[in-house]
Amino acid sequence: MSHPITFAAPLAAETLKKPWLATALAPLSFFSLTDFPIMPAAPPGLRDRQVGPFLASLLMTIARFVVGRWTTPVTVFRRELGLPASGDPMFEGQWSPHGTLALFARAFGPPQGDWPAKTTVTGFPFSNRAIAMPPELS
Repeated sequence: MSHPITFAAPLAAETLKKPWLATALAPLSFFSLTDFPIMPAAPPGLRDRQVGPFLASLLMTIARFVVGRWTTPVTVFRRELGLPASGDPMFEGQWSPHGTLALFARAFGPPQGDWPAKTTVTGFPFSNRAIAMPPELS
């Protein structure tokens, strides 16, 4: 299982040739161009729900430029491991070809056509403390 900030998980899984699943805790992680996330800290015009695909694409180009400087070491390490390119680790490179679990309710973000392939909206995961954790997991 991986999370958007666990850059090592996909590298380890691919190096060990193990299947893995990606997770997203909120629709924001998908950066859908058809349902672009509302950023609370953005200027008022960019907080508008009417941000269309063109403006969303422009904002994503800027975001990729900024984030690319942060994730370059991961991309270089991936190359050193002999793994094929998979895109920027903060964007398309975080999604597993085996599937992605969207761990939130559909009401928070209905599936979009540009989400990763094999995405399953699971609903929120809740802990059931009435069921004891197996000793091997403890």
